[in-house]
Amino acid sequence: MPSIGESRVTEGLAASIPAEVRRRLNIHPGDRLVWDVKAEHAEVHVKRGRRSGFADFEPYDFGYDTKGGADHDEAY
Repeated sequence: MPSIGESRVTEGLAASIPAEVRRRLNIHPGDRLVWDVKAEHAEVHVKRGRRSGFADFEPYDFGYDTKGGADHDEAY
C-alpha cells in the first residue's frame, strides 16, 4: 500500500497528522488515536470524541434582532 503522508516526532515526542490522513479518516479535534502494535508495524484506529448535537443544524432567522451580541457564543 502506498504511503499518503509522513510525520516527524519532535523532542517532546509529539507528531502531527498529515492533512490527507485527517481528511480520509475524518479526524477532528477531540478524537483519540488508538495504537495497536503488531510485530514490525503499528495500526492506528480513530476513536471518535464527543461532538455537539447542534453541529448539524442550520442557523435560523427569527426575522428580528434576538439581542445576541458579537460575543454571545463565547465560553465563559
